Amino acid sequence: MPSRSKALSHLQLATSEGLACARARVEKLSAEVRNAPLVLFGAGTLGLHTLEGLRSAGIDPIAFADDTPGKQGTLISGIPVVAPADVTDQLGSEIAVVVTMMTSRLSFLQAKQILTDLGVKRVFSFLHAAWAYANQFLPYYQFELPDMMLSKSEEILAGAELWYDDESIWQYVHHLLFRLTLDFDLLPINDHEGYYPSRSIAELPTATTFVDCGAYDGDTVREFLNHQADSFHAIHAFEPDPDNYRKLQAYVAALKPHISSRISCYKAGTGDRRGNVSFDAAGNMSSSLTEKGTTAVEIVRLDDINIESAKALFIKLDVEGFERESLLGARKLIEEQTPLIALSAYHRPNDLWELPRLLRELNANYRFFLRTHGEDGMDVICYAVPLQLLTT
Repeated sequence: MPSRSKALSHLQLATSEGLACARARVEKLSAEVRNAPLVLFGAGTLGLHTLEGLRSAGIDPIAFADDTPGKQGTLISGIPVVAPADVTDQLGSEIAVVVTMMTSRLSFLQAKQILTDLGVKRVFSFLHAAWAYANQFLPYYQFELPDMMLSKSEEILAGAELWYDDESIWQYVHHLLFRLTLDFDLLPINDHEGYYPSRSIAELPTATTFVDCGAYDGDTVREFLNHQADSFHAIHAFEPDPDNYRKLQAYVAALKPHISSRISCYKAGTGDRRGNVSFDAAGNMSSSLTEKGTTAVEIVRLDDINIESAKALFIKLDVEGFERESLLGARKLIEEQTPLIALSAYHRPNDLWELPRLLRELNANYRFFLRTHGEDGMDVICYAVPLQLLTT
């Protein structure tokens, strides 16, 4: 791993690039995407989102390629679905395949290798297509065009000073270099450590209260219990999606009584004020708070929840772009209790530097770590670690 100073030099050089050079790079790659019949690899949520965006740009992909047997040979939104192994035989060698999956189960580089082995000559990621059709797709989570990033160079460079260890600064720099270039070889590797990176966080106290914001179906409650067993004080789990909330409730109800009795579930999201917001209730991990949502959900402030008696507090925030608002709604807890915080830092373009900076303003007694728990630039987590929980 390069030294901290060398990593910062790379970042300074990258963020000093001229706008004309950045735009030329985008245009060169975009032309490659535009100048071929498109096949979408993955007919799931992101595949349908890509299809909708391309159609709004006047582009109709010629097919989906999907591994799901039940989808093959059918039409989805009027587009035929073929098996990946049959793509070149049925559609020819001049196609370009856009990988419309961003999942921890299959990275873009792995998908590219699969498709290359099947004889596909041109393979692009959804992010490449997003550059080519930026008006339809960007910003998407943390991704935006390079010239937008370069306009924030001073903030990005200042954000580099927030990180405590060399691993964090290296990851920070490489995630940003990836966003500027879409060179997937630059990305930090998924460490598969979940929310308990052993090299930077000491063991949690037995009296810890876990606050799970974005609890989904109970997956991170399960992870917490696997880590702590019954050595915890209480769990507060927040999930606004109705279907996910029912799954969360069912999971908790099936636990042994001496565990489930200490878990409180809330059908709500978290933010900086009480009220209702629009929500896109997908019933899966893609559920999100959005202006286009069709469901109204309750929002609560963590400072209003009765968790003041906690001797040790661990807050996990994965709330689809409401991380900043959720932090502000927990201002009192953060200022007075200095909880350990695991914070998703990839839902908005500026989150990677703005969220740790906000936390430092709320409480100076933190050290910040950055770790990657996913693929293709996703599941990037900022850990705000109290001094007493540092391992070194």
